[in-house]
Amino acid sequence: MQKSTLVFFLTFGFLTIMAISARAQSPSAATGHGYGVRSLGVGMFDNINLDDDQTYEVAGLRGMFYAKTGPLRDAIKAKSAELDQLWKAAQPDKKAILAKSAEIESLSAKVKEARVELAVNVLKILTAKQRALLPPSFFGRNSDEHAAKS
Repeated sequence: MQKSTLVFFLTFGFLTIMAISARAQSPSAATGHGYGVRSLGVGMFDNINLDDDQTYEVAGLRGMFYAKTGPLRDAIKAKSAELDQLWKAAQPDKKAILAKSAEIESLSAKVKEARVELAVNVLKILTAKQRALLPPSFFGRNSDEHAAKS
C-alpha cells in the first residue's frame, strides 16, 4: 500500500471517529437536527451500490466537509449558549438577542452552503440510476413531507 493511500485512510478514519463522537455528544443528535450528517450520513448510500472508487470519493468529500464546517459548528454551539444566557437575563436585551441570533444565522448559512456544495459534488459522482435511488432526505426533504406532496 502506498504511503499516501495509508495516510488518507488514517486521516479519513480519524475524521469519521471524530464526527461520530461529536454527533453522539450533540444535543441535536436526539432531535434529528444537525449540520449535514443527516443529508449524507451513514446508510444514505446503502441501496445505491456505490463502487469502490465512488465510495472513496464520497468519503473524501465528507471528510473535507467536516473539516471545513467543524469550526463553524463549534462557533454555532458557543454562540447558541451565549444566546441562551441572553434569554435568561433578568432583563432580556432585545437588540443583543437579535444581534446574537443574526450571528448564528450567518454561521448556519455558511454550513448550509457547504452542505449544498458537498451534495452537488456527490451528485457529480453518481450515475443517473444511482441518483434516482437516493432518498428524499438527501435533498433536504423529510420523507413524510415529500410523500404528502407527491
